Amino acid sequence: MNDSSTEQSTLKQCIPDLLLLNLQRVDAAVDGEYSENDRRLNWFLLFQAFLFQGYATSLQAITGANPEHKNLIPHAQALLITIIAVGLITGLLTHLSTQAGISAIEELKQEREKLRVEAEFWRISTAGWYPKSDPRHDQGLLPTRWGPRISFVAWIALAIHYAWLSLPCINS
Repeated sequence: MNDSSTEQSTLKQCIPDLLLLNLQRVDAAVDGEYSENDRRLNWFLLFQAFLFQGYATSLQAITGANPEHKNLIPHAQALLITIIAVGLITGLLTHLSTQAGISAIEELKQEREKLRVEAEFWRISTAGWYPKSDPRHDQGLLPTRWGPRISFVAWIALAIHYAWLSLPCINS
């Protein structure tokens, strides 16, 4: 009987340490997901800048072509179509991956909130741990939520613009 009470006493001493360890683990995972979304968005914006520059350069080659470079116009047109397609695909994929990251963050925040409640039950200080509904974090996700969507819409607009430029009745 004495061994059982000793085990329970040891277990009660370990629970606060385990709770704090789990809180730190989940909090680090939340920070890791935020960092991963930042990396996704940084890569995406850099890649989009190169694509937009390539689009502008190709469009300039088509619209300002010298008569001696007319044979390059079909290649520039193919490049425009490729750039638009890559822009649309990367916009969609980045949107999906950042949204998956945001969903993972929300799940981790829910887990963190459960651990906070349990820690408070054991009278463990949870000062400094952000609550689940902290508006600062939600506002900070606006570029992550909307950046790829806006870029996707811009590529659709450029695709429509390119189709308009390519209409034979307008160009003749």
